[in-house]
Amino acid sequence: MLNRLSVSTLLKAVILATSFCVVVGFSLNAWDSWSRLQVARRMGKPKASRRPTLAKEYTETTNALLETLDKLSGTLPPMSTTRTP
Repeated sequence: MLNRLSVSTLLKAVILATSFCVVVGFSLNAWDSWSRLQVARRMGKPKASRRPTLAKEYTETTNALLETLDKLSGTLPPMSTTRTP
């Protein structure tokens, strides 16, 4: 009788621990899904509600990068022509 009780108790403990792990796993998955949904909602804003200066910032950044590339391209060809194979 004592062996049967201890096996029964052990089985109940294993089932309880497994159930707990499954519930924790589902909870973590739900939390991750909820976080991704919040990010998707923030990204899905209408164009009018976005920052109004975004286009200006994009243009300024693009122009600055193009100017830097123009300066670098002026110095790179002389360096490459001095190399002889």
